Amino acid sequence: MNALLNKLLSVLAPNRGEYLEIDQDFNIIETSVGVQRFVDCPDDLSKGQDIRLGFPELFGVEDILTEILDGEQESFEFKGIARAPNEHSPIYFDIHIFNNLDEEPGEKKLIVILEEVTERMTLEQSLIQRINETNLLSSALVAAKDYVEKIISSMADALLVTKPSGIIKTVNQAAQDLFGYSEAELVGQSISMIIADKFFFKQASHAPFLFNEVLNNVEVICQTKSGEKLAIAFSCSAIQTETEGLENFIYIGRDITERQRTQKRLALQYAITHIMSESATLSEATPKILTVICENLELDLGEIWEPDKSSEEIENQHQRDGDSITLRCVASWVNPSIPAVPSMMAHSEHTTFTPGSGLPGRVWVTHSIHGLTNIMYDSEFSDSKPISSTRLQQAFGVPLLADSKILGVLTLFCGDAQQADEDLLKIMAAIE
Repeated sequence: MNALLNKLLSVLAPNRGEYLEIDQDFNIIETSVGVQRFVDCPDDLSKGQDIRLGFPELFGVEDILTEILDGEQESFEFKGIARAPNEHSPIYFDIHIFNNLDEEPGEKKLIVILEEVTERMTLEQSLIQRINETNLLSSALVAAKDYVEKIISSMADALLVTKPSGIIKTVNQAAQDLFGYSEAELVGQSISMIIADKFFFKQASHAPFLFNEVLNNVEVICQTKSGEKLAIAFSCSAIQTETEGLENFIYIGRDITERQRTQKRLALQYAITHIMSESATLSEATPKILTVICENLELDLGEIWEPDKSSEEIENQHQRDGDSITLRCVASWVNPSIPAVPSMMAHSEHTTFTPGSGLPGRVWVTHSIHGLTNIMYDSEFSDSKPISSTRLQQAFGVPLLADSKILGVLTLFCGDAQQADEDLLKIMAAIE
C-alpha cells in the first residue's frame, strides 16, 4: 500500500471510509477490508474482477474514467448512493474517483474512495421531509386564508374584527359600503366611530361571557360617514388569536333600518287611525296626531301651520286676487329633553308666513314635501335666534292634503341628520 493510500485511509477512518484501486481496464487491484459492505452484490467483488460488477453505478461513465487516467480530468464523484443490507437500516455513501499519481510512470491506475454518509443523508432526508411538510402546511394555510377572505369579502352582512380595546383590525366590503368609509379610514380606528352605544360595546367586549355564548341580533343605532343614523342588528363573539390569552372580537351586522321604518309606518298609521276614530273634531285630533308623529320618529320639534281663512274663503279669494293668506302655527310639540327648543316654539307662535315664504310657505305653494339640512346655516333660518341655541340640524315640511287640496303644513325638526322616509312622510301628508 503506497503512502497516498495510507494518508487517505487516515483521513477516512473517522467516517468509516474504504477504498479500491483499479487498473486502466477497471479491474480491481487492491481493496480495503470493509469495502464489502458498500458492494451491490458482495460475491461479485474480488481482486481481478471488474469493479462495475460490484458498483453498477459506474456503467456508462467509462469515458470519464479514461479521461481521469489520461490526466484530462482531475476527478469524478457520485453522491448519495444507497445500499440496503436490510430494509430497516440502509447505508449511504459517496464515490470519489481520481488518478493515483504516486505510481510509477507508465502505470495508469485509479483510486476509488467510498465515504459513508449515512448520518448526513438521514439528516438531509429528514430536513427535506420537514421542508415538504412545512410547504404543504403553508400551502394549506394560504389556501384556507384565501378561502376565508373570499367568504368574508362576499358576505352581504357587514363584518368588523376588533382588538379588546375596540380598535378595528379587519373590515369587509359590505361594512365599507354600509358605513361609507374606506378600509383605510376604518382600520386602526375605534369601533365607537360607528357604534355610539357604549353599553353594547361594554357588553360585547366582555370576553369570558362571549367565549361561552354569542350576542345575537342586538339592535343598535350606528352612524355613517355622512352622519346618517342606521339601525343595525349585530351579533358578536370573542375569538382566540394565535397568542394564548389574547382574543379578538368579531361583529357581524345586518342593516334593519328599512324594516324598522316599515314598522314605524304601520305603527303610525294605526295610531293616527285610532286617534281619528276617538276624536269628535279635527281640531281635537290634531295635537294628539302631532305628538304621535314626533314621538314615533324621535323628533325634537313638530308644528302644524294652517291658513287664517277657511278653504271656501281661500278658493273664492284665489279666483279674485290670488293667494293673500297668512299661515299661523296652530299646534306644536316639543321634546322635553331639549331645554332650548321651547323658546323656538314660542317664537313660532308669534311668527306668520305668506305663501312662498319660509318653509311652511314654500310647501303651501308647491304642495310637495321639502327637506332642509344644516338649518343653523340656512339663510331661511338665519334671522331666527332660537335656532342657534337648539342645535337643530334638519327640517322637513309636509303638505297636509285632502282631495288634492292643501289644508295646512306640517313642519318637523330634529337634531340628527336622518334620511327622509318618503313613504312615511306621505302617510303624514294624508292625516287630514
